Amino acid sequence: EETDHLQGPAAGLAGTGPAPMRTLRTATALLLILGALSLCVWLAEYVPVGHWGFSISVTFLFIAVFTVIFDFLLEPKLSSAYFDSRPFERGGSVYRWFGVRYYAWVLRRIGWENLRRQERPITRDRESIIQFERWTRGAEAVHALAAIVVAGITVWVGFIGSPSDTKWLVLSNVLFNVYPVMLQRYNRARVERIRRPRAV
Repeated sequence: EETDHLQGPAAGLAGTGPAPMRTLRTATALLLILGALSLCVWLAEYVPVGHWGFSISVTFLFIAVFTVIFDFLLEPKLSSAYFDSRPFERGGSVYRWFGVRYYAWVLRRIGWENLRRQERPITRDRESIIQFERWTRGAEAVHALAAIVVAGITVWVGFIGSPSDTKWLVLSNVLFNVYPVMLQRYNRARVERIRRPRAV
């Protein structure tokens, strides 16, 4: 059954395949998330929660966890209506206002965008565009879910420490999760504009 009516980046995470295998993979994914959360609690015992090292470690830990879940365990359809561009997103102007193009420029300068293009080259043929559009959904889902978890950890750090201890978590979450989410939605809005039939 299709999951187009579901909302949110986590919609349809059960993926595809026989029911027992889906159950096993879902259980493994949950254990990975719980293990990562436990690792954060353990790390907080040895690294000050207000230190930038703690924030970077936590942020990239959950990016890695959700990448493994999406790419190797669940392989969801990513067909939720959540991924559709809203009217205010079309053309990507709202994301340009937030400086997404400068963020993409930085990624190109450090070589990250070149690595992505080598792995997933984009041409003008329809199949390449469809594959790229699907890849943006996966990348967005990974960073969106990581952003939610890191935001929860930020609240936790504010409780066990002080609000000033959260500044590095907030910054790392914005730079490594929130902006990647906006970048993928910006890319998809541009792709949808290319794919949209032109009026005669």
